[in-house]
Amino acid sequence: VEAHYNDCVQTCQLQEDFELLKSRDQTKVGEKGIALSGGQKSRVGLARAAYKFHSSSIFLLDDPYSALDAHVARGVHEKAVLGLLANKTRIVAMNRLEFASSCDMVVVLESGRISAVGTYQEVCSCSDAFKALLTAQGLSADESGPPDGELRMLRAVSGTSSGGVEGLAEAGSDGDEDKDAADDDEEERATGQVKKEVIFYYLRNMGGPCTVTVLALTYIFSELLSLCLPIWLATWTAAQPGHDEFMYYLRIYAGLSLAVILFTILRDMMGNILGFRAARRMHAAMFASVLRAPMSFFQDTPQGRIINRFSKDMSEIDKDLVWQLIYTLVPVLSVIGNFAMVGGIAYVSLVAFFPAFWLYYKLWKYYNKAALDLKRISKVLSSPVYDHFNNLCRENAISVVRAFRQVERQCATSDQYILEQQRPDYSQMYLEIWFSMRMEHLGCVLVLFVSLFAVLGRGRLVSEGAAALALTFAGECSGSVQSLIGQIAEFGMAFNCVERVREYTLTLPQEAAALTDK
Repeated sequence: VEAHYNDCVQTCQLQEDFELLKSRDQTKVGEKGIALSGGQKSRVGLARAAYKFHSSSIFLLDDPYSALDAHVARGVHEKAVLGLLANKTRIVAMNRLEFASSCDMVVVLESGRISAVGTYQEVCSCSDAFKALLTAQGLSADESGPPDGELRMLRAVSGTSSGGVEGLAEAGSDGDEDKDAADDDEEERATGQVKKEVIFYYLRNMGGPCTVTVLALTYIFSELLSLCLPIWLATWTAAQPGHDEFMYYLRIYAGLSLAVILFTILRDMMGNILGFRAARRMHAAMFASVLRAPMSFFQDTPQGRIINRFSKDMSEIDKDLVWQLIYTLVPVLSVIGNFAMVGGIAYVSLVAFFPAFWLYYKLWKYYNKAALDLKRISKVLSSPVYDHFNNLCRENAISVVRAFRQVERQCATSDQYILEQQRPDYSQMYLEIWFSMRMEHLGCVLVLFVSLFAVLGRGRLVSEGAAALALTFAGECSGSVQSLIGQIAEFGMAFNCVERVREYTLTLPQEAAALTDK
């Protein structure tokens, strides 16, 4: 296979072109080979057609010499069309008539109709249009073609090709090259923890420090009100009020409940509004940056990567990111409140929490790094899915795939891309199970220490009601810490989309300024 590949490259005069490319034949040339010249595209298409030499019997060559220099065109004609494909049926549409004398049959088209058919000498003698074309190109009717070899251009209906029409190959059709050679260069992705610049970038788009501070204070006050409810309920229970005092405690409890509801609605509305504002600003900034990018960016970047950022990444910023920010803030406040409650009632038990905090930190650091990398890998693997689907939907790609009976192959390729995209999701699921099991073990240890303190200190250091409240908050604290660590990891993963959008907004090369002083 490699020897045949090298033969195709040599016969199509591509060695020097590969030497000039940064990665030789592995170089990324952009959508539709936009980074290649017309002559390079023509020779690459001819080489890919020649690569199917063994599985195709009819080759359609649409003006393969028009974009080539004279010496290159002659070399391609002699080594590829006359040489490598000598035993195949070749139908060539050409405007450069110096090679027409090599053809076994020449068909002249005039005004969309066949005006002459025959050998080269027969057409020269009977077709004035053909003689006029020869004269316009400085050729004469008796000028011979390349001295070596003979071009057998037989009609497809002649039946001389053993493979028939099923072996049809078109110049530029996809060959059976190795998958790694066809793939684009791997998309770059960030590593390590999410940088603080990424978080500040999103917060600035939400409205800046003042707006974010107001939102945070709203959530803090809402959580404080939520903590007041069980405290007031414990006070109410311990006071054992009579009938006259009952309504006093009930009215305060009802007022606190109503305040919690109102502030919850207010904070969620503010979060939604500010989240949509940030998404709108980030989309506009990225859109403007991409529009100002030079053409070299679009030549080197598959469209699937651009579509991925404008679709999936922006969708996550629109719908999920602000809630990830909020759901991270709420567990932080909840954990602080729970620890404050346990410390106020059973402060000695907090001694057991310090080694647990160290274990929690180590566990979070290990889990967060793995989860964030899996999220980044998942985002990178989404781009080929979009790119492949986009290529199939453009122009007449579906018709070409059906015409060449490549439907099953393209479906298998699409399935493979989707399978690769889903692999990080399964790894993420296993990682979450591993994390949850260890968090539950640490939570049980915390509850055990608080329980021991409540039992050993009953009647002297802590009352029955305080012990019950401490155990309740210790259990909630264990769940809150687990939720907090998991949510911080989700927070970092959610900001991966901001990381990718920010990259296209701030780091893309830009064209010259649209307006200048001159």
